[in-house]
Amino acid sequence: MTSQITIYLSQFLGRKFASPDGQQSGIIKDVLIDVNPVKDEPFRPRVIALKVWYNNADRVYDLNSFTLTCALGRMRIKCLDLDEISTYYMLNVMWLRESILYRKIVDINGKELVRVSDVRLVKIPSGIYALAVEAGWSGYFRRLGILDVVERLLKTLHIDYPIHGKLILWDDIHALKNTPSPLQLTAAKTRLKTLHP
Repeated sequence: MTSQITIYLSQFLGRKFASPDGQQSGIIKDVLIDVNPVKDEPFRPRVIALKVWYNNADRVYDLNSFTLTCALGRMRIKCLDLDEISTYYMLNVMWLRESILYRKIVDINGKELVRVSDVRLVKIPSGIYALAVEAGWSGYFRRLGILDVVERLLKTLHIDYPIHGKLILWDDIHALKNTPSPLQLTAAKTRLKTLHP
């Protein structure tokens, strides 16, 4: 059975990491995905790099420069090597925070449905892949680091409020990078569904 771990874009953004020598720290600002589809495979964009604030400048490092482990609901990021890359000549790549986060999603008729609050990723042995976009309060609370607190509070107060939002599979949206236009849902509104967390 393939080992897989669910993680979210919000768990990357603002996350600090130490340089290999442990002398300086950086902050992750964005996640770069490759949106080139692989023939005869379900379309799952692969994470290829991280944009970080390091040594007083924005830099882009290959994802292979980092190791990522998840245990007891916590994600740890360790920097092994500062392998800076250029995205200038890359084709069909997209920054998730810059191009996807907080954008509206409209259906095939142009009707606004929801706004993206997070991106669900999956880590498997071959890499990290974008799986779906999330719409709902859970993404905002997760970004603030208070999702668990809010869930416990609602449970304590016996408030049955659907905090977990809708997930839309990546295959079902059409994303245009570097434009302010909404994301287009490529299937009928009925494809917008709640998935089990």
